[in-house]
Amino acid sequence: MKQVFVNKGQIITREVPVKRVESGCVKVATSYSCISMGTELASVASSGKSILDRIKENPDLIKRGFKMIKEKGIGGTKGAIDNSFDKWIPLGYSASGIVTEVGEGVPGIYPGDRVACAGGNYATHSEEMIVPKNLIAKLPDSVSLRDASSVAIGCIAMQGIRRADVKLGEVVVVIGLGLIGQLTVQMLNAAGARVIASDVNSERIAETESLGVIHVVNSTKENLIDAVNSLTDGHGADSVIITAATNSSVPLKQAFNCCRKRGRVVLVGVVDLNIDRDDIYQKELEFFMSTSYGPGRYDSTYEEGGIDYPYHWVRFTENRNMQDYLRLIGEKKINLSYMFAEDVNVDDADAVYESLAEGQYRPLMQTFKYGEEKEEKKNTEISLKLTTNKSDKIRVALCGVGNFAKMFHLPNLDKIVDYEIYSIMSRDGGNATKAATDYHASKLTTDYNDILNDPNVDVIVITTRHNLHFQYVVDALKAGKTVFVEKPLCMNSEELAAIEETLKSTKGGLMVGYNRRFSPHAQKIKGYLTNRVNPMIINYVMNAGYIAPDAWVHGREGGGRIIGEGCHIIDLFNYFTDEIPVSVTVESITPKTKNIGKIDNCVITVKYDGGSIATLTYCANGNSKYPKEFCQIFCDNSTYVLNDYKETQIYSSRTETFTTKIADKGHYNELVEFAESIKSGKRFLIPLVSLLATSKITFIADENLR
Repeated sequence: MKQVFVNKGQIITREVPVKRVESGCVKVATSYSCISMGTELASVASSGKSILDRIKENPDLIKRGFKMIKEKGIGGTKGAIDNSFDKWIPLGYSASGIVTEVGEGVPGIYPGDRVACAGGNYATHSEEMIVPKNLIAKLPDSVSLRDASSVAIGCIAMQGIRRADVKLGEVVVVIGLGLIGQLTVQMLNAAGARVIASDVNSERIAETESLGVIHVVNSTKENLIDAVNSLTDGHGADSVIITAATNSSVPLKQAFNCCRKRGRVVLVGVVDLNIDRDDIYQKELEFFMSTSYGPGRYDSTYEEGGIDYPYHWVRFTENRNMQDYLRLIGEKKINLSYMFAEDVNVDDADAVYESLAEGQYRPLMQTFKYGEEKEEKKNTEISLKLTTNKSDKIRVALCGVGNFAKMFHLPNLDKIVDYEIYSIMSRDGGNATKAATDYHASKLTTDYNDILNDPNVDVIVITTRHNLHFQYVVDALKAGKTVFVEKPLCMNSEELAAIEETLKSTKGGLMVGYNRRFSPHAQKIKGYLTNRVNPMIINYVMNAGYIAPDAWVHGREGGGRIIGEGCHIIDLFNYFTDEIPVSVTVESITPKTKNIGKIDNCVITVKYDGGSIATLTYCANGNSKYPKEFCQIFCDNSTYVLNDYKETQIYSSRTETFTTKIADKGHYNELVEFAESIKSGKRFLIPLVSLLATSKITFIADENLR
């Protein structure tokens, strides 16, 4: 399917694979998608800004840059910056179309239904959309698909009115008469408010005069404050809604001075927030921000998880706002007919955005119109080049194109001559297409089954969210593939047992991305420990940093920080000791406040059959200025100190200091050794008994901490 993106300020339309429908989502063949002039043109402009422009706007980037150089070096920092800037950002967040497929858990929506869709990354400018159920609403029969494509923009206007808590007969001033401003005016009229509207653009003023307002002010020719006072017998407006977009603070000052005592000002648009206390103090004004489409916005449990807010507690959610907006259109309370420019095709997106950016007069609404044919597209996989005969290279399919994969695995796989990046899989077709293009992959797909069924794939590298690892690993092993899965291997004992059983009946190899054992620092220490006589004591501090309790790593997708990250250090203990763990003890702090967790502030001690003891102090309540990882090993009258994978000190019969220019945690070396193990016919680069033990220890620790 075709989709519109912005990359470094340039508009591009690309053919991307169709996404799969997941539980709680609906697939929609797009009929219309609406361009949001302000938001999207701002995104295009922001995407094209240079590093210097961004630093001028946010000087704190300099400090972050120097810190990154110290940690990752110049090359690593450049890679991080390139990954941050060189993205295909999908455009569009308001659209309509026909349902073609419905996932599990979506009641009341059926194939053939006409629907309106909202949300960035969902209701995009693309031929097909996958939309979560709380961001989709069925159309009344009297509402056209074209009108419905404005649903998200209409909800922005509606939420501003709800925040203003407008009552019948109140006087409301609307500052800014672009699309959102004019929709606001029409909805206020429908709600029985008396509206005064203001703008600096004569065309917008002319359009608004026919909407039934009591007065329209051209603020370049007439004083808005005087006009409001005159029309309200000197009392001022009950509410002011700002829908303007400007770098000036003038609209905000006007709004405060237009209000009556104890009035309300709501900011829907974007203005400079230079607030003069005198403007609001004596009147005891209330100032509100209005967030996008309404309650539920930016809440992943609502938008992605599909958990609705109770009707009697949150009367107007995002979705209920969508339904209300469509109802108002159907009842002819909102007129959109004069707002539309002629429909355009996504193939002309570059010219369309250029025209909108440079034009002296922009239409209120511009829509992309898509083909009339509604036959469901099935092409989840796209071939970019002809597959050649099998070579000596290991053909890799990468599953999951997140930041970690883009920062480490993709560039490292590309550098190592033993590998060929053959296929890229991501649930996001744009993400898959961008990565496949950058690394010259032969194929890209949004369907994991395409990789499993491809006989040319030797190795599947899994870098998805943690909760997907288990099933992806089992399916890949059953398909006869060798698997490299990022940590954790799985999320619980039942899954681990299933993987162990699968390995007994399959021949594919298994590797988990415990990269620290491949660090030159770890290997340096291991060399000294090889001929030890006595057990060792290991103290390892992971100053992991604070992550808020509602972050995904703590929830179902992440499994918690011990299972998801602490496993790295447990594997390192196994590597250093080369012994079998026999017992695990766990202690945690007892937090006094709810923002601090037990699971990521704990001490885990592992006793080994050879007599060694290893202790992990995992903490999220430390300071970021202290090294993130610090290890001490005591054995046979020797001490080894590893400082954040940048410096290792050896205190033995002789003293030695080993340093690397940047923190080297072994990401590159692990892939080099993995390739060597595959070519030598080795099934497990890390012994299976160690892989299983690492997971078991983290499960025991996690269970004791909950």
